[in-house]
This record gives sequence, structure tokens and C-alpha cells, in this order.
Amino acid sequence: SAKLAGVPCRIVHSHNSRCEGGRLSNNMLVQKILRKLMGRWSTDKIACSDVAATWMFPVDDCPNVTILKNGIDTKRFQFNPLKREKIRKELRVQNCFLIGHVGRFSKQKNHSFLIDIFYEIVKKDKTARLLLIGQGELKEEIHLKVQELGMEKQVIFLGVTDHVEDYL
Repeated sequence: SAKLAGVPCRIVHSHNSRCEGGRLSNNMLVQKILRKLMGRWSTDKIACSDVAATWMFPVDDCPNVTILKNGIDTKRFQFNPLKREKIRKELRVQNCFLIGHVGRFSKQKNHSFLIDIFYEIVKKDKTARLLLIGQGELKEEIHLKVQELGMEKQVIFLGVTDHVEDYL
């Protein structure tokens, strides 16, 4: 559509090494055709890794791919004891063994396995708490699992935040 409309710069960014979910994603032929078309009709090709580039842009069709790694401003994540104290006080976990996880509630992030592991940790350390930061389609399912295991007081569902570095 962008090419037909005369858009001069059309960027395709590959972030994955495979396609998951949805009816079309299960059809390998459709995936192959769409990837080929996106590669040919784009003016710029970007991927976050060599694996993502190879999957989205087959070398024989699209050799000019820019690898742009997911950049992080590390200064934002420097340890700050005042922030740590403030956040722990807000969460009421000052004297707890705290484990944090940041990620959307989806199959790829495997929260169910994380909850299983945390359940075993709680058996050994009653002060253990798990802080889950994120949203997603499986959040309710994970919430129910936490309830079924009787860990409502040990697992904190924070939701989404614009200041994840404060929690880390």
C-alpha cells in the first residue's frame, strides 16, 4: 500500500525469528510469500539480530539488511539506593527476598513456568516475593494460577510502568 501510494521510504523491521499466532501464521506458504513481498517492496530493511534478519529477509532476495540491536541507555539502570528504598517501601517488601520479572504476559515469556519455580522458592523462603511487571493476553490465566497455589500475598502484579528502571 505504501509503495502504491508513492511513499518514498518504506522500512520493514524484523524483531523475531519466526511467526506465532493467528490463522495466517500457521500457513508456511503465506508466511514465505508475505516476507518476500515485504522485502522487495521496502526501501530499508532492519533487524535486531542476524537470526531475525535471515528469517525475514532471505539473503538471495534482500542482501542489504541493517542490524540495529535493541539499544539500552545503561545510565537509566544504574543502581540508586534511594530509589530502591522508596520502591521497596511502596511495595511493602523492605525485608523480603524480591524477584522481579518484566515482560508481557504471553506464551513466549513462559510465566507459568516462572510461577512454578517461584512456588518452590516460597517453600524455602517465606519472605520471597515476586514482582511481575507487564500486561498481556495471559495475565488473567497467570493470576488464577497464583490464586490456585495460594500465593496472592507473595506475587505482586504491578501492570505497566513508564519507569521500569526504578523497579530493576
